[in-house]
Amino acid sequence: MTVVSVAALLSACGARSDLPVGAAAFPAVTVASPAPRPVDLEEYQIGPRDILMVSVFNEPGLTFEQLPVSSGGTIAMPLIGTLPASGKTAAELANDINARLNTRYLRNARTAVSVVTATNYTVTVDGAVIKPGIYDIPGRLMLSQALAVAGGAAQFAKMNEIVVFRDINGQRYAARFDMNDIRTGQAPDFQLRQRDTVVVGYNSAAAFFRDIVTTLPSAAAVFVALR
Repeated sequence: MTVVSVAALLSACGARSDLPVGAAAFPAVTVASPAPRPVDLEEYQIGPRDILMVSVFNEPGLTFEQLPVSSGGTIAMPLIGTLPASGKTAAELANDINARLNTRYLRNARTAVSVVTATNYTVTVDGAVIKPGIYDIPGRLMLSQALAVAGGAAQFAKMNEIVVFRDINGQRYAARFDMNDIRTGQAPDFQLRQRDTVVVGYNSAAAFFRDIVTTLPSAAAVFVALR
């Protein structure tokens, strides 16, 4: 993995600069308002089992109110056959359909694609949270909201060591955040994107001490044993 300028980029997005070895900050990170908004389907990346609406201008035989994306991430249409759809935006897929049609069948095809049902707008929350898992989200989600969706922080969670992983153009990036600073207003909340992974750190030293204490016998038991 290529490591970009971590200190400079993290300072721009409110994240900490002491990232794990091999991690890099997100390029061009943006922070939005804390209020959740509906999913922006213009930037949504189509995925398996989504339902699309496809319309080719003046071609009723190539217009579909509900066109499913297969589990393998493809669509099938007359004339053009099977076409990869997963990982593309609606606009990108429309351009691909136009290119296929213009190659052999039409001249200056005009295609509109929209997402009817988005089933792949998810985030993963892992680490020291009450309910780790993969969550469907109804709209854009902030980092603080993702932790609430996962039931909040677990015991011994390190709220100053929250890492968000993001895949961009086939490369994985990471940025580190301090939730204590976000909650007190010292740092802005962070807007998550489709398929981000949030990992909350774990205070192993505190957990180890807790485990030692719970295995010790009570004082009364020790006194009895010493008699």
